[in-house]
Amino acid sequence: RGIQTHDSNVDLVQLGARAAINLQGIEADELERGCQVATPEYFQNHDTLGTKVTLLSSSKYPLVQNQRVRIHLGTQEVMARLALPDRISIEPGDDGPAIFRLEKSLIASIGDKFIIRLYSPVITIGGGEVIETDLMGKWKDIKEKITHIYNLKDNGRFRYKIESAESKPITKSELALNLGLSIEKIESIVSQDNQLKWIKHKTLTWLLTINQLLAVSQKVIDFLKMHHQQNPYKSGVQKDEIRQFLKADDYFCDFLLILLSDERKIKNINDKWALYDFSIQLSDTENQLLHNLINALNREGFTSSRYDELANKLEADKDKVLLLLNIAEQRGDVLRLDESLMFTRNNFLLLKEKVVKFFENQTELSVSQFKDLADTSRKYAVPLLEYFDKQKITYREGNSRKLV
Repeated sequence: RGIQTHDSNVDLVQLGARAAINLQGIEADELERGCQVATPEYFQNHDTLGTKVTLLSSSKYPLVQNQRVRIHLGTQEVMARLALPDRISIEPGDDGPAIFRLEKSLIASIGDKFIIRLYSPVITIGGGEVIETDLMGKWKDIKEKITHIYNLKDNGRFRYKIESAESKPITKSELALNLGLSIEKIESIVSQDNQLKWIKHKTLTWLLTINQLLAVSQKVIDFLKMHHQQNPYKSGVQKDEIRQFLKADDYFCDFLLILLSDERKIKNINDKWALYDFSIQLSDTENQLLHNLINALNREGFTSSRYDELANKLEADKDKVLLLLNIAEQRGDVLRLDESLMFTRNNFLLLKEKVVKFFENQTELSVSQFKDLADTSRKYAVPLLEYFDKQKITYREGNSRKLV
């Protein structure tokens, strides 16, 4: 409702100013030392902090493994147990990485400074800076992570925080919360670091490092390469398989696939993704058999044989015929509704032409009329009409079809 500083009403208080703030909707007994005024959900409580600590050279006491100390951050004070990831003690005048397990959670962000006091006697022996708040996982991994961050320079720590998201890059809306920085400050850092890059796709904006983007892109290429080696007769993989492998969200996976496709590193064939230069390699004998299968299906029109009947007619191995039909289907040369209804794309396009022409003089198409156009039986005409509906060529109204 109002702000005062030094007994004067003001509209704005800035960093370092003393202020009295009249807050609505909260009682005085709900507040205590350590509370912070902030945008809702902007700051987070933490039980464990990864830090860089420095001991005063005038201190008479070192910091040792599992020591109980007092942490003062802002106006908050909590007790904490010390864990040193790469040494047994930090001596006066020295600094090092340290992990504090807090006895009570407190609000903290990366970059926050704090004071360290002994549990008893209550004297100041040093201070530190929060360098990581995300400390989930195995103890071995946490120790390695904090030691690594401690050894990085300031801009390296910022990059590491961005890169550690890997295939789940931080969105612009999440950045301030995750990094404890304003969007303006983040944009200032990014503008001065050519290793950082904003990525925009649809409604989302992410921040990645150049190395992170290259690494994630390479993971997609390596995944497809492995898939082709293990499945030489498959044309590619569905997007969802790639997304699950990366553990990425749908939008970011879309962005990556479009990027790699534009760079001509991968391609999309009938909703499946493959390396740009990949193709299914068939022997001369296999190519000839596939050619014969396509010709046979072309002649049969829309009263096709099952794959095993085709194998008998062509005196070919059933498994080989099924494999080649799968390849033809992946390429889009053969359309298969079920094991007993297969037809070539060429026949489908010819029938589509007939159907469109039919509607030049008619407003409705019955199953019987469609059966005549396709020169097939009702057994095949009904599922075929449903396929036409699915392809949004026709739509059903009552017992008839109309042209979309």
